[in-house]
Amino acid sequence: MEKDFIDVSCSKFGTFTVQRLVENMKEDVEFAYLFNIIKQDIVKLAHHPKGNFVLLCIIGIIKENMFDQIIE
Repeated sequence: MEKDFIDVSCSKFGTFTVQRLVENMKEDVEFAYLFNIIKQDIVKLAHHPKGNFVLLCIIGIIKENMFDQIIE
């Protein structure tokens, strides 16, 4: 899943699926796992027309203490 996560996030229908997945995450460990996956390709997500919605979804949901992990 890790290799395909960014590609799915940037696909036409995958972006919606990933956003729903993120919205249903509850545990800090789940977000930590997600950050480990996206941190290498965060710029790609930010600039992609569909992938940026996933990144916005993540930013809108994460807890304040986790925000520092994204901007490092």
